[in-house]
Amino acid sequence: MDHLAQFPQADNLELVYQVFVDLTEEGLNRYTFADKYNMHDRQGAYYLNAICFIGLAEKKGKNTTLTERGKIIQLLDEPFRKKVFLLAILENQFVCDTYHICKNKYKSEQKEIVEILIEGTYGIDNDVMKARRARTLLSWYRWFEQQEFHIEEKYNE
Repeated sequence: MDHLAQFPQADNLELVYQVFVDLTEEGLNRYTFADKYNMHDRQGAYYLNAICFIGLAEKKGKNTTLTERGKIIQLLDEPFRKKVFLLAILENQFVCDTYHICKNKYKSEQKEIVEILIEGTYGIDNDVMKARRARTLLSWYRWFEQQEFHIEEKYNE
């Protein structure tokens, strides 16, 4: 498994969510994303890959389309859909574990913890790359905290 390609690089999780909600049956590729959202095509790849990382979309040729599970979640009404989207992210054991480890820690501590765990889990030892991936996860954690949905602390039971 190529962890570098799969590790998310899209910092704005609200935009990842919006792209997920907007995905149609035909899907999007990095270029159609760039046109639709007025961003660089490389950003399109980052945001579409993030939805794949979460497990709600997959690559079919050059396009990213929803998985069956993604289609079901997309049909849900707000705010329930966003809650299920967040839970889908937390099903990733690495994201869930690092989120709970970093919760209630200072920002500098969080960054250091995430960088160490990224290197150990994904083998990313390039300092710049680790810092970028850590920035992505920490921005996702801030998004989690902004939601009107809080996860009960049953993590360590």
